[in-house]
Amino acid sequence: MNRDRPADTGNFSYRGYRILLQRALALGYAVQCFEDFAIQEDRPTLLLRHDLDHSLRAALPLAALEAECDVRSTYFVQVTCDFYNLLGSEGRATVARLVALGHEIGLHYDARRYAAIQQVSGAEAAACALRLDVTLLEDIAARPVVSAAQHLPSDTPGFDVRRVLRNEAYEDRFTSGRMTYISDSLMAWRQAAPHDLLDRRVSFQLLTHPMKWAEPGGTWSDLLQRALHEECEALRVRYVEVEAYYADLLRRRAQLDAEFRARHGRPEGAAP
Repeated sequence: MNRDRPADTGNFSYRGYRILLQRALALGYAVQCFEDFAIQEDRPTLLLRHDLDHSLRAALPLAALEAECDVRSTYFVQVTCDFYNLLGSEGRATVARLVALGHEIGLHYDARRYAAIQQVSGAEAAACALRLDVTLLEDIAARPVVSAAQHLPSDTPGFDVRRVLRNEAYEDRFTSGRMTYISDSLMAWRQAAPHDLLDRRVSFQLLTHPMKWAEPGGTWSDLLQRALHEECEALRVRYVEVEAYYADLLRRRAQLDAEFRARHGRPEGAAP
């Protein structure tokens, strides 16, 4: 073991992630996203991936840090999520910012959704639902989507998305052979530790969940509670804005009704 390099445990922080990236670059790694993936003959590969399970906004600090290090990564986003609203103004703005920082947007999908459709309506209907999800994500990202990653792959059955998309993150070419795969799942490195792999110049896919690297840190439960608070606070602020907007409409109701009638040529006293 190289005793001069950082520890792999207790280091879930933006500083820890920056050190990891800088060390990979200093060791000559080709740092890639899925869209650009290509094994290098003369140097090892670090394939960067982020799954956005519970928070979109948590992605932005990590994405900005990567841009500062001049590397691209893939952010896998859910279009049907119980924890964030991809279609809302903040969700769309967050994805636009990720793209502006130079990163790839991919689909983070729950295979159970497509499997249920396939069971009832057949394989083509399931593929059509997948295409619609990809089209929606392409509309939000304003760029093609070519990569996907299954959500909860160890706990749910699979679904073959390669009829529609070029890359699936758990394909053998991304996880075995000349590549290996590690994940920060539940803030514990199960398969291997990243700095150990860097020491050995191993090519690997690194999966992170940006919430787990947020500062200040804490336990996984702490981070979930923080995401819940942030989401509720953002929704509360939006409701306050809407309440103020409608209050203003009520104050100006007579003026607005008159302007509406004038625009549409309706006589005084007619319903707007």
